[in-house]
Amino acid sequence: MSIRLVGSPTDDDSLSVAYPPRQASQLSQRRIPHLDLVSTKQSSATVNFGTPTLVAEHRVGLRRLRWFEGITAAFHLVQAVALAALVTQKHGSLAAPVSIPYTTWPSHNSTGAARHYSYPKPYVVGKLHIEWMIFAFFMLSFAFQAFAVSPLYYPTFKRLLVEHYAQPLRWIEYSVSASLMILIFAVLDNILDFTFLFLLFAAFFLLQWLGMLSEMALAVRKNAEQQAARLDAATAELDMLKRELAASSTEATGMISRLQEHTDETRGALLTGRWYVFFLPHMLGWLIYIVVSGIFVIKFDLAIVNAPDDVPSWVTFLYSIQFIIMSLFGVVQLAEEIAVYRLPPDRCPSVAIAAETAYTVLSLTAKSVLAWILYANLLAEKGISYA
Repeated sequence: MSIRLVGSPTDDDSLSVAYPPRQASQLSQRRIPHLDLVSTKQSSATVNFGTPTLVAEHRVGLRRLRWFEGITAAFHLVQAVALAALVTQKHGSLAAPVSIPYTTWPSHNSTGAARHYSYPKPYVVGKLHIEWMIFAFFMLSFAFQAFAVSPLYYPTFKRLLVEHYAQPLRWIEYSVSASLMILIFAVLDNILDFTFLFLLFAAFFLLQWLGMLSEMALAVRKNAEQQAARLDAATAELDMLKRELAASSTEATGMISRLQEHTDETRGALLTGRWYVFFLPHMLGWLIYIVVSGIFVIKFDLAIVNAPDDVPSWVTFLYSIQFIIMSLFGVVQLAEEIAVYRLPPDRCPSVAIAAETAYTVLSLTAKSVLAWILYANLLAEKGISYA
């Protein structure tokens, strides 16, 4: 009788021992949590540590999510094409000049009672075309979502959601599309300094990568808990084997004892780290978001106080609804991570599927609202001027 450990923490953790036929039959029929023991041949049994498997609920949820992602991807494409057609055929381009302010320093050889620092006209780098930035984030969303549900990537998409409760591809897309959206708001707020725009883009780019890192960090912790549970089950099974083999094989019981020590050490290493370590990227993301939002709140408040006319109602609505939607992205991730941290592994895939659906809805809503409110009030009428 031989016993092989399959899928254990290290590939070389295997054990072969002689075992009486009658007890081998009993061993092959034993079932314990997280550990499958199956007879593979007449003279052998396999201990399988296994990986998470799909259940009917997860299959249905993934199937619905795939269809929903495909439909929203098509909707992004339709909006991109419609916007491009409207702007190109009827209204042309709306461009904001982007420049870099600089200072001229007085010479050390200059004469006079005082030296004067001057601020010449900023150096113009180029122009940001608002309509093509909108077109770009629609096309990015279409490309990434279509790729996610394509046969080429969908197996990976499904595996990441079910086994790791994460979807890195989403955050890669957001790192560019959300950063483009924040640039549009900056231009509307008359932030035309290239260096400032670059910092805003970089801040939102980093924000999305922190979101991805937060998901991955918690996934590592959750997977470590699952591995630790499997090691606990394996240790219990090995203890049974050691007692049963004690009378017949001293060498085998020694091997089992060493393997138990190894599993105990591995379990301790897997579960290191405090809870706040895994939530740290998420909390840093909130810090960046609050700082960037504060900049726009200050600019908007100045517009309300100092503008000769009242701020249009559509501007107030646009800023308010976008702030709510962008905040909800963080709320969804926080709720998902708390649920994944606390729930048993078999319920976590459902949480990840629901969160992915929520992200898709929020992304579509945020981009559509921004695009068509701007088109109706600015692009169609060209109602903005950069003097």
